[in-house]
Amino acid sequence: MTEQDGQTAQDGTNLPCLVSLEREDLEKAPWRDDRLGRKDMAPTLTRLVQSQHGRPFVLSLDGAWGTGKTFFLKRWYEDLQDQEFQAIYFNAWEDDFHQDPLVAIVGQLVKHWRENDSRMSDVAKQNLVRLPALLPGEKPPFQ
Repeated sequence: MTEQDGQTAQDGTNLPCLVSLEREDLEKAPWRDDRLGRKDMAPTLTRLVQSQHGRPFVLSLDGAWGTGKTFFLKRWYEDLQDQEFQAIYFNAWEDDFHQDPLVAIVGQLVKHWRENDSRMSDVAKQNLVRLPALLPGEKPPFQ
């Protein structure tokens, strides 16, 4: 969120109004509204991802409600995109449309890879052919 100078809050006080950055703004400057210095965590986590050298691993970000997990992850995702990383943003609350959460995750992966076909290696494309089998009614994006 960012302060909007010269505006009055809805309740009539002189407190600065706060608004969420739109996706387009995040793409241009993902950390612009980072008032609490969460950006400082991003390089460490990025190095952790790089140190895996493509090996599968799981990273869990845990915290109480309202502590900025989504704020951080959305901005880190955009930051990673800016650095040419292959990354997806998956929000289990927003993508809760199927009983099996794996279906939603695989759906996000397939969507990402379809949109980034030119950046995928042949090995990744070969493995991608197997993923849609988990999704009812989906066809492989590559043959």
